[in-house]
Amino acid sequence: MRKSLLSIAIILFVFILAGCKKDSNYLVADAIIKDAGLPAADGCGWLIQTVADDWFQAENLPEKFKVNNLQIHMTYTLTGKRYTCGWVAPTPQNPGSPVINIHSIEKQ
Repeated sequence: MRKSLLSIAIILFVFILAGCKKDSNYLVADAIIKDAGLPAADGCGWLIQTVADDWFQAENLPEKFKVNNLQIHMTYTLTGKRYTCGWVAPTPQNPGSPVINIHSIEKQ
């Protein structure tokens, strides 16, 4: 009886672990928020520069983080979209900044 209960517990544990969704597409970065000017005046809006010098446009940057030169730590995913601003047309040499979706963000 004890062995069968242990077997059932192990089987249930395996099913629970297998059912947990793990999203390996999440990326983590330390970065700085940059005010690149109003898009209506040919600026780029709020951009994010990582410590690795990658530049992103966030589709969901919270208002309270729209502070120039604010240092942050974030978890994000790439959306697959690109963002161009001003009068610059996308080209193979300059396809625009990748657009990200922020999942968590905190001030450093």
